Amino acid sequence: MTIQFFDMDLLKSSLTESGEDFIRQCEQDYLDQVDSVAASLVQEKKERPVVLLCGPSGSGKTTTAARLAQALEKRGCPARFLSMDNYFLPIPSPNIPLTPEGDIDYESPYRLDIPLFSQQMQEIFECRPVNVPDYDFPTQTRKPGFRFQRAPEEFVIFEGIHALNPAVSGAADFASRVYISVRTRLRTQEGDCLHPSRIRLMRRLLRDSLYRGRNFEQTMAMLPAVAAGEESHILPFKRMADFELDSFIPYEAALYASFLSAENLPKEGKAGRLSQELLRFLQALPAVLPEKAPADSLLREFIGSAGR
Repeated sequence: MTIQFFDMDLLKSSLTESGEDFIRQCEQDYLDQVDSVAASLVQEKKERPVVLLCGPSGSGKTTTAARLAQALEKRGCPARFLSMDNYFLPIPSPNIPLTPEGDIDYESPYRLDIPLFSQQMQEIFECRPVNVPDYDFPTQTRKPGFRFQRAPEEFVIFEGIHALNPAVSGAADFASRVYISVRTRLRTQEGDCLHPSRIRLMRRLLRDSLYRGRNFEQTMAMLPAVAAGEESHILPFKRMADFELDSFIPYEAALYASFLSAENLPKEGKAGRLSQELLRFLQALPAVLPEKAPADSLLREFIGSAGR
């Protein structure tokens, strides 16, 4: 997938002149991408009924897995999705990967119970019943989970940041592979660009604050480790994808301008410099109120139900 750009001036004029129609078109463009992948998957439903959906943090994997399942259903193919987060090893565990400093390496694929995942993926393909574990993030423990069995002719979508890593998913010739991330860059008239990783950072700032109990500074402090993990464990394997999706929604930065401001973003140190980078774009846009985002938008994965 080639690098795409979206001009800030076009974004501002589109929001000003045809705001709600523009938002609807942005949402439809994303859904059209998902539907195109679903149309291709259906062609190999017997040979490859398993889908491995991978993307870095903040790419919109969870929502996209749900939308892809819906698109397959509309084409007459039942589909369900499972989060690979279910397969995280409990802490403490003798197999937990560590950094050179002796801390838990949260970005490593070996945070997953790979033998269990590999076994259950094979059993699910074979339509055999399995007991999928349920990982409890607050306590970092594994709960009993739930029974799962794929029906014949049914698709099962596994979504996770390491879904394309062969150390995790192996050869799995019964699986199609999908890579999703933000690929489009916002570009000013002067040629300055907001890198896709910064769009994903804004998504993570809002998601982590809403769902994971982290303030903005804590999420920003995690960025170097997250970026290093992506470079080592995610990006090298995107070439293995059969399909790529761009989860960029053109109006999303204007939506985030309703949540992120000079008043609540960090002001000091590295986090403060990151804030200034984001604010150069956020402050140049007319803010989109959260109620303008559709209830089923991918962006709801990050802003929650605010303004519904």
